[in-house]
Amino acid sequence: MATSTSASASAAANKKVKVAAAGAKKTKTTAAAAAGRTALPARTTTTARKPSTAKKNAPKKKKQPVASAAAAKKKSKPAAAKPEGSKRVLVIVESPAKARTITELLKKAAAGGGGGGELYKGYTVDACNGHVTDLVGKRRDVPAELKEQTKGWDVVGVDVENDFEPLYIQNPKKKAIITRLKKASAKCDEIILATDEDREGEAISWHLLQVLEPKVPVKRAVFHEITQEALVKAFEEPGQIDENLVQAQEARRILDRLAGFTLTPVIWNFVAPGLSAGRVQSVALAMVVERERARLKFKSADYWDVVANVTAAGEPGRSFEARLVEVGSKTVVTGKDFDPDTGEIKDKLDASKLELLGSEKASAVAASLSSLEVLKVDKRRVRRQPPAPFITSTLQQESSRKLRLGVDQTMRAAQALYEAGYITYMRTDRPSLSKEAAGVAEGAVRDSFGDEYVRKGDAKTVKVKGSQEAHEAIRPALVGATPAATDTADGKQAREEEDEAGSGAGSASTSTTGGRFLHPTELPVEEDGGGGRGLEEQHRALYDLVYRRTLASAMAESEADFTTVSLGAGGVSLGDGEEVVDVVLKASGKTTVFEGFLKAYREEGADESVPGGAAAEGDDQETELPLLVEGGKVVCEDARPAPHRTSPPRRFSEASFIKELEAKGVGRPSTYASIIGTLRTRTYVNLQGRSLTPSLTGFVVADLLREHFPDFTDTGFTAKMEDKLDAIARGEKERVEYLSEYYLGEDGLKAKVASKRATIDPLEAKRARLPGLESLDDRCSILVGPYGGYLIPEASSGAVTGDDAGGSEARDDEGPGGGEEEEGEKKSSAVTLPYVAQDNLELLTVDLVERCLDSTYRGGDLLGQHPDTGEDIRIRMGRYGPFLECGGIQAAASAHVSTANKKDPTDLSLPSQPTPTDLLQHRGGGGQEPGSSSPDGETAGRGPHPPAAAVASGNDTVVYSAEDVIAFGLGANATEDGGGGGTAGNGGGDGGVGTWYSAVSLERAVGLLSLPRVVCESHPTEGGAIEAGVGRFGVWVRHKDSYKNVPAGI
Repeated sequence: MATSTSASASAAANKKVKVAAAGAKKTKTTAAAAAGRTALPARTTTTARKPSTAKKNAPKKKKQPVASAAAAKKKSKPAAAKPEGSKRVLVIVESPAKARTITELLKKAAAGGGGGGELYKGYTVDACNGHVTDLVGKRRDVPAELKEQTKGWDVVGVDVENDFEPLYIQNPKKKAIITRLKKASAKCDEIILATDEDREGEAISWHLLQVLEPKVPVKRAVFHEITQEALVKAFEEPGQIDENLVQAQEARRILDRLAGFTLTPVIWNFVAPGLSAGRVQSVALAMVVERERARLKFKSADYWDVVANVTAAGEPGRSFEARLVEVGSKTVVTGKDFDPDTGEIKDKLDASKLELLGSEKASAVAASLSSLEVLKVDKRRVRRQPPAPFITSTLQQESSRKLRLGVDQTMRAAQALYEAGYITYMRTDRPSLSKEAAGVAEGAVRDSFGDEYVRKGDAKTVKVKGSQEAHEAIRPALVGATPAATDTADGKQAREEEDEAGSGAGSASTSTTGGRFLHPTELPVEEDGGGGRGLEEQHRALYDLVYRRTLASAMAESEADFTTVSLGAGGVSLGDGEEVVDVVLKASGKTTVFEGFLKAYREEGADESVPGGAAAEGDDQETELPLLVEGGKVVCEDARPAPHRTSPPRRFSEASFIKELEAKGVGRPSTYASIIGTLRTRTYVNLQGRSLTPSLTGFVVADLLREHFPDFTDTGFTAKMEDKLDAIARGEKERVEYLSEYYLGEDGLKAKVASKRATIDPLEAKRARLPGLESLDDRCSILVGPYGGYLIPEASSGAVTGDDAGGSEARDDEGPGGGEEEEGEKKSSAVTLPYVAQDNLELLTVDLVERCLDSTYRGGDLLGQHPDTGEDIRIRMGRYGPFLECGGIQAAASAHVSTANKKDPTDLSLPSQPTPTDLLQHRGGGGQEPGSSSPDGETAGRGPHPPAAAVASGNDTVVYSAEDVIAFGLGANATEDGGGGGTAGNGGGDGGVGTWYSAVSLERAVGLLSLPRVVCESHPTEGGAIEAGVGRFGVWVRHKDSYKNVPAGI
């Protein structure tokens, strides 16, 4: 039964709308118009707002948006019904892409494609491009007529004293869109708000209602897949705006505003202006920082074991691997037995029952092994359940692991697939399919793999912590279906029973018959057009992932036999003068009995969220052991001692971070991508390879909040907040009640911040205390200010003392390694840290800090004298990494020009191919003045591409990035995501940048300092000399006013 969102309201509420609306018109012609914004009415309700003296926890009547007084009057005198097909209906969605897809499908319906017929010829679909309004963000944006009224508000955009009443303004960028929608709404007979079915979508619909003030009936339609059948059903059975969801979204938005506007000034005052704190942002940052702290505190430990290649009797060509596990009656120590903070055996373990092998004992055992006896054969069958279909978080995780897509990339691709009608709604936390979709999935499995691969019985799903389960799981959209008979009593009863059983998709489920999923090969490619629905390769890959995962969820479990064999040997020597003992080795194997769902989909085995985690042993790898019996003999073909070093906890990847957020109850599926995006935008967190690493600034901010405002770095506290917001969405808790509880009172945020500010030490607040750098405490302080990290030497350290400083004052130049003035500190005392070390704290070592201090106060390392002038050539460390200095000339120690196979390593002339002219035409270069910007146009203040260092050895030049230079010699076994390696924190001083310093050739330095130079006397077509030089971002060529960076590898 169709219902309208237009409802009657009290005279007070209607009056309130009129006054605010008049004010909005007035704003456009007053001084407030300079801001380009229009004030909106506060939220209208069926009852007037309670005064600020009202009890905060008093129950409220359920609120209902009002279109306008005229609409209310119109309802009392219904207009004559128009004949079917002549009614003009305006459908409003969020995005133009979604609008195009719906328009295309409605045209098919209007042409008789099913379910709609002539009815849909009068439908017009338009897009609002997301939110059309938001809370006013700055005091200067408050409309002129409201400035006096809002002047005393504690928080911009929120009237705390009046039940946390929000002040919304129209987005100035949406002015043309709003004008267009108003014109369209004036010409239609009915409006359907078809925004997404979640809190944000509900809020968008509510604000559209307030902005457009329509004089026609307004309906709310929801669907979780964009197909002709789903649209027909949604338009035939519209509903109302869910006021609880609107309340929850508004409460979340206000809560974020209260937290941000209250905590951010603390960060500004005590660390640096321009930074921020947030309700979810801060706890997420703390999670990344704590993982990094564990890595920096980590102490590595070395241990050995023995690996043997074993052959069963009678099968000489078939060997398998066994590993030493026991020596005598003691268990051989492995990595899990060490304390990561001390590098010693864990205290809780009984050391008398453990054997820590060194190289000598391991070698002696390996040399003694020959014949082994089979002590025990343990065989067990393991059944593995198929994975549930994707929800938002698991899609993001698997897309990251399998497709190497970032969270933002995944969500953009999923949004495009949804809007094009290929998958269901991508923001969901319900890991189950509707009954119809499950049936289609089973049919696809049966057709593709056979009956034996179809799941027996119902799927077992686990409720995700804090999940709302408003939509079914992400799956391919159903195509080629026909609407089921939903208007009958039996049909309605079936859907209600399905919802009660928990297998349906709620009110948004599409009841269809005879549908199917598009096979990935059926998707149109981008160049095909496909009526505007062609897909990029990235989108097709994501669809394929969703398709296979959906089918897997409907498939039978896999079965595999796991075999573990214990092998023993007696009389094994532990070395000269050592005892002779019995040893035990173990071998494991796996044999697949039935593939089941693995036929369609294999999950990743690595669990990156576990500290030091690695791929699950034998996860999907076949290692079939020969048939062995207890008491039998096997031959050790060879054995070797195997050294190991414990690894620090892995850094979070985007995928593992989302998994951790979900496990801790921090954020919700729709917010995970924005959480990571905010941390990266604020430069609190960087992406090193595929790992999330906190910056020095992020570390300091997290520590300040952890010490003084621990609730805002506590995952448990944040998870409880999310639960209460969910309760508001379910209508179980009042918005005002919760906001008052959070912000006001003795234990509220406002009082906490006010009392804590007086206890914060300004210097300690900006000090970075990194594990492993404690030895520097009496020599310098590592601080963070407006320009990032810097060093201040302690007065007692003697860093600057007359003759020790080379007879000159500390450097304050602005060259490649210049210093910067920091808040009240003299320029001569502040030493800037290299940006690459600020972004990757494992590079911020004792050695690097000492080099920075030495570079600033003693002029750096003397490389030699210039052969022509006799002046000293020094290597110094600056904000962009190492650089060279000779007299008044400075040059970044960088070059992309390879000197391999050249007789003279000082020869920096460009090779014959490409020519200087070719380089000037190279599209990949920056085309920017050297030293002013990076090759991709980012500002030189802190571009993502630090200079590369050319390290000469003989006639070859190896090109390193600045990060490689600083990391050179640390001994870290870096992995792709920066999570592995045997580094023992950042306290080491051996090797490091000193190793690189000693590797730089004097000849190479002379060549770099001689630039710029003319490399071509005359441009072949335009005339004028072509010069080459070296700057912060490598070698560049210049012709007149045109600059190009030389591509790497040339």
